[in-house]
Amino acid sequence: MERTVEQLEMNFEDRLERRLDVGKSVKVIEPDESVQVVEDYAYLKKFQGLQGIVRKIEKSESGNVSFVVDFEKAGEGIFYETELKLLSR
Repeated sequence: MERTVEQLEMNFEDRLERRLDVGKSVKVIEPDESVQVVEDYAYLKKFQGLQGIVRKIEKSESGNVSFVVDFEKAGEGIFYETELKLLSR
């Protein structure tokens, strides 16, 4: 996963503060038009802009970490960290 300049410039305390964790409020960001898989783009568009609560963090056998997010009216979605924005408390 590539890191943005902002992520590279964060110090340790900033990283801890901005870390996604169970119970934190998040918002699904707008999908990048460079998303290669049409199904992935459509899935992200469905949840784009919605706010929800991280309910579970999962790690696949390949080591990828995903976040299960509950939305009030849209049910549940599963996302990578790069697809979510942590909301202020």
